[in-house]
Amino acid sequence: DDQILQPGEQLGLVLLSSDRDFTLWPEPGTKIEFAIEQCQLDLPIVGGTEAYSKSILSSSP
Repeated sequence: DDQILQPGEQLGLVLLSSDRDFTLWPEPGTKIEFAIEQCQLDLPIVGGTEAYSKSILSSSP
């Protein structure tokens, strides 16, 4: 299901840690830390680079 974000809308990201088959379950309330500088989020753009370029140019004030 493709999502189209309008100007001013935000995209949220939820990080979860659970894998019933391969990991141990942490105790409730356990804190998980991650290094944001070592993370990467790749989002596919329908229409590729050309569509992305058009979208950022058309949303400029």
